[in-house]
Amino acid sequence: MKKRFGVLAAAMAAGLALWGCGGSMVPAESETQQQTENAGSTDVPGETKGTEVDTTGFLRVALVADIQTADVHKTSKDYEIPLNIYDRLVEVEVQDDGTTKIVPGLAESWEVTPDGLVYTFNLRQGVKFHNGADFTAEDVKYSLERMLTVQGGTNSEFVDQIKGASELFEGKAEELEGIKILDDYKAEITLREPYAGFLACLSSPGVAIYDKESTEKAGDQFGLDPSVTVGTGPFKFVSWTLNDQLVLVRNEDYWKGASELPGVVIKVVPDVQTQSMMFESGELDIVDLDYARDSIGHFEEAYPDQIVSGPRVGITYFTMNQNMEPFNDVKVRKAVQMSIDRQAILDSLYDGKGQLENGIFPHHLIGFNEKLPTIEYNPEEAKKLLAEAATPTVLRWRLRRTAALPIRGP
Repeated sequence: MKKRFGVLAAAMAAGLALWGCGGSMVPAESETQQQTENAGSTDVPGETKGTEVDTTGFLRVALVADIQTADVHKTSKDYEIPLNIYDRLVEVEVQDDGTTKIVPGLAESWEVTPDGLVYTFNLRQGVKFHNGADFTAEDVKYSLERMLTVQGGTNSEFVDQIKGASELFEGKAEELEGIKILDDYKAEITLREPYAGFLACLSSPGVAIYDKESTEKAGDQFGLDPSVTVGTGPFKFVSWTLNDQLVLVRNEDYWKGASELPGVVIKVVPDVQTQSMMFESGELDIVDLDYARDSIGHFEEAYPDQIVSGPRVGITYFTMNQNMEPFNDVKVRKAVQMSIDRQAILDSLYDGKGQLENGIFPHHLIGFNEKLPTIEYNPEEAKKLLAEAATPTVLRWRLRRTAALPIRGP
């Protein structure tokens, strides 16, 4: 398969995963239903009958829970579908050494003024949405404005650096002041102040570009009904049977060239042991061992040549409210930090297959600082710090039973 599907593979199989192959027949458009409160409507999408799709050769993968929506402007976690049916102005590409690089997406090039305030994007011509509509600068403007105004939106922070974003978000303006359409294939974005991470923000999954006309027409069914949920990405969203499966089919007209993978069947299988059995019986091509950690040893022994592993760009940590006593005392916060055996947690939860981090930004992520001091596990020093801080006895008792702070999963 081509690298194009790597986005979904990375999203679903990062960490430890097993690969195998197969196929079946599914409806092209089957029952698509979702919680009506998420859609903001009393209308529930019903069953749409269509021709069957031969899924022979499709990649078969599994999720432990169904997605809430394929409208990525309204979700900050369900990226499996959006990453493969939409594109962004710029993308993140993983390099051979594990670092990442911002590369052209729907914007084939861009210029930035010396003061870092104005970005001029030269858009790719000839790109088509899945419904055949042309991609233009109007769609860019619409998508960025929609992120700030759509009911239930969750990703506005990725574009709030744009001039006028706050005013539009708060309902004080009708348009986003900082974006101008220079022509059909050129858009200019002005920031309220220089921000070096702006391109990285635009590469985020939530900053997907939508077709203005069809998205507006779809209303609250966009992201819920596959037949009206279109993007410019390498795959088309063709069916969704609630709590059962989702189906993607190759976009033959993808601007980067059609993928060699004909499609994907994503099964919803909450029980990870069932997923493991489905893999061994040939019903799944991938099983994500991050969710089946108890089976890692078995699969490493049984399928040593089929395991793909790599760092998951994510981190688990707890924060302390510094406005609340006694956590407004730096000695208390330091004591909490030093009272936790992070390695023991990593060994217990991830079988040691992970990495301890010393800050909230893990390796290879923009913002990572390799010069941060090591977070030391030292209970005795933690007790001394608590004594110096005159911490209440009840907190000292609780701290002896605390567990968490930055641990990067496998």
